[in-house]
Formats: sequence, structure tokens, C-alpha cells
Amino acid sequence: MSARCRPMTDISPSPAAARPPRGTFLKRSLAWLLTAIALIGIPLWVGSQSRADTAAQVAERGWACGMSVLGLFLFGLMLAALLSLASLLLGGLAYRATPHPRSGWRLAELLVFSLPLLAGLAVVVAMFAGG
Repeated sequence: MSARCRPMTDISPSPAAARPPRGTFLKRSLAWLLTAIALIGIPLWVGSQSRADTAAQVAERGWACGMSVLGLFLFGLMLAALLSLASLLLGGLAYRATPHPRSGWRLAELLVFSLPLLAGLAVVVAMFAGG
């Protein structure tokens, strides 16, 4: 029997083929960290800064203007959207490096990574389309 026509008896995949490529875990972990900062850390920071700013304005003048708080909220949303964009890029690279068949959970993970970016885009569209 020739080498080309030999029957294959062992077709189990090698252990290296079952594992995702190197660096995929690091990209996914960093993407989750950036998403957690965008979804939890930024809103907590903006909330504490807005309370501190409002308290300082009330202590100084007896009343508070909301424009600085609005600026803080928009800055926080912009920062969260940028972090979300970075996590979406990292998650996309990790998703692309994952061998086929890819899990549907990985696609849902990319949707979670994009949530702050979608919120930021929705606010920008509402600001410019609101007239």
C-alpha cells in the first residue's frame, strides 16, 4: 500500500490544536479589564467627582450650576467609549485568533465589550440630531 492511500487509524486532534493560540487569553483578559473599568470604574469616578464639585459650589456660593456636572458626565462617557473601543479591538483580535468552530458566547462577549461605545455613539447622535 502506498503512502498516499494508507488508512488513517488515529484522527484525534493534537493537544496543541485544541488550545487557542498564544496571547488570546491575555487579549481577552485585558479586554474584560478595560470593559469593567468602562462600565464600573468610570461611572463611580464621575459620580464622586460630581458630588464633590456640587458640594464645593454650594459651600462657596450657596447654589450649584449643573454645567460642570454635565461636562463631567460627557467626559466620563467619552472616556468609557474610548476604553470600550480598545476592549472591542482586543476582543476582536482574540475572537479572530480562536479556531473554528467559535462559540456563540465569544460573539456575545464582543457585544458586551461594545456597550459603552454604543452608549457614547447614541449620545453623540442624539446631541447632533436633536436640533
